[in-house]
Amino acid sequence: MATTEQRAPLMLEEEEQTLLLQELEDYLALLSVERRATYRPLWEQVVAGHVGPEHMTTLGEVVALSLMSGRARRRYTAEGERILTALFRRTPQGEALNARLAQVNRALGALRNRPLEAMRVGMRTLGHFTLQVRADGVTLTLTFRPHGVEVESITAG
Repeated sequence: MATTEQRAPLMLEEEEQTLLLQELEDYLALLSVERRATYRPLWEQVVAGHVGPEHMTTLGEVVALSLMSGRARRRYTAEGERILTALFRRTPQGEALNARLAQVNRALGALRNRPLEAMRVGMRTLGHFTLQVRADGVTLTLTFRPHGVEVESITAG
């Protein structure tokens, strides 16, 4: 993942720009004047059709809020949700999530072609779930939280 200094500006497609401007305008209307001022540079960049590296994390937060709340689907239907999801994947948060998903899929690969012995879902607390899979002596435990899935542990024997 590129650092802020290495990252090129994110160029926005017209559909992305339109949806983001709507989301930002609605989001900013809920904030105090002081808080609104911190989002103004992001809004100006979206209007210009690109987002610089210094505002990528804030962009990711705004898009994540729209997606996780269900607002994107309710307001823009499945197509708008798809567009915002693709955009989210290009933010630092989306890139980190993609890396975690790749790690989980690599761990699941350790179970390939092994006879399944047991599977169990558990709840640590509301919003924090686990899936434990045991196959031929290998036990993989995944954790699921609102911001993604991670490998908690993998053991053999």
